[in-house]
This record gives sequence, C-alpha cells and structure tokens, in this order.
Amino acid sequence: MRALHNTLSEGMFAARVTGHSMEPKIPGDSWCLFRPITPGSRDGKLILVQVNTHTDPEDGGRYTVKRYHSNKRVTEDGWQHETIELQPLNEEYKPIQVSPEQANDLRIIGEFVCLID
Repeated sequence: MRALHNTLSEGMFAARVTGHSMEPKIPGDSWCLFRPITPGSRDGKLILVQVNTHTDPEDGGRYTVKRYHSNKRVTEDGWQHETIELQPLNEEYKPIQVSPEQANDLRIIGEFVCLID
C-alpha cells in the first residue's frame, strides 16, 4: 500500500468506485481517496457527486464519479450555468447532461485525489 501520510488532511474520506466509466484512470472496484471540494471552479475536476434528478447510466445509482464540465453565461447578477455535463473518461460511456434547472439537485461530495492501492 502506498504511503498516504503526507497526502491526508482533515475531511478526506475513502470510497469504493464501481463500474468502468472512469477507466483507465480509475479502474472498476477501486478504492479512492477524496477531499472536500474547494471553492472556485470545478471545471475539469474529477468529482464524486450525488445526482438526485438522474441515475448513473452504468449502474442506476444516485452517486457517480465523473469529470465536471460546465458552460457559464455572464449576467448582470454575476453568472449562470448554461449547461453542466458530468463526463466519463471512458469513451464507451455517455456524459450525464444536467440542465441549469437541475443544477441545485447536484450535491458535490468530494474531489478525487488518488487511488488507494
């Protein structure tokens, strides 16, 4: 097992990731280390997310690990999401499309840090 003592910090947790949509970076049935998501852009980050309006196409679950991507529009009040896409790394799987109206139903649980061997 790889030494994690220099990597660990408060709020981190481990979770087992099933399925193949994030291969090759995250092989199916891997234990992964996650940290709380930091404020700021999530774009391009690998995240563990609870999706209440969708189920993961691979296993039908409400939790999924995907790469986060969003397109934003600047408004008078700041910005708004135009689209949110939860992208698999494995090209054999399709992204999960989340409309701006459904964005409030996403709960970002954590950001992927590394595999736990």
